[in-house]
Amino acid sequence: LGRDYIGTGNLIEKYFPEHSVRYIAVTDNIDTFLDSSNNDIAPFKAIMNDMYAKDISKKIKSSLHSRMKDGLYVSGRCPFGYQKDPNNKNHLVINEEQAEVVKLIFDLALKGNTYHYIAQELTKRKIKTPASYYNYVWNKNCINEKCISQEYGVWVDTTIKAILTNRI
Repeated sequence: LGRDYIGTGNLIEKYFPEHSVRYIAVTDNIDTFLDSSNNDIAPFKAIMNDMYAKDISKKIKSSLHSRMKDGLYVSGRCPFGYQKDPNNKNHLVINEEQAEVVKLIFDLALKGNTYHYIAQELTKRKIKTPASYYNYVWNKNCINEKCISQEYGVWVDTTIKAILTNRI
């Protein structure tokens, strides 16, 4: 039913009886319609489930942090300008097409231009945004007007800032 033992207990002990809900947990042999000692154990099982979920969460976070310390890339989507190495999913390689855009952004920023100016300049030059680039790649067979109008997109200040401040 749940891994939050307080919420689960509230449902089983208060909400379900007040609303005439019959709760059956087949694997735990719990049936609130029957008067059974297994029903009395339900709150303890909820506590164990809650502890188990928290323990697994800590282990996963620890594993990810350890892999990051080893220099492995563990996120889903790569930062704009990179792609996953086809031979090693935990290693990034430069995406040459996107890297040219990133270099242009840094060049414009080093000349003292604002995020807003850079965004307007890239939009004016019809340079694809990260969002439209990914959409374009994911929908290679897309040929309708909507796909064509989204091919370049509109650059915004926050995207420029995210690219310029991303340490990766």
